Amino acid sequence: MKASHIGYLTYLKDKRNEGQHPDKRFQQEESERILLHVKELVLELR
Repeated sequence: MKASHIGYLTYLKDKRNEGQHPDKRFQQEESERILLHVKELVLELR
């Protein structure tokens, strides 16, 4: 696995943990950034 994949996965894990807080709501810009990270990871793993 590439270092960039580890970076994406770490970022997503941190965001998942942050989003589990009951009072946490992501702003649209941050939600879009997370979606783009997921998209880039999926495209690289294909």
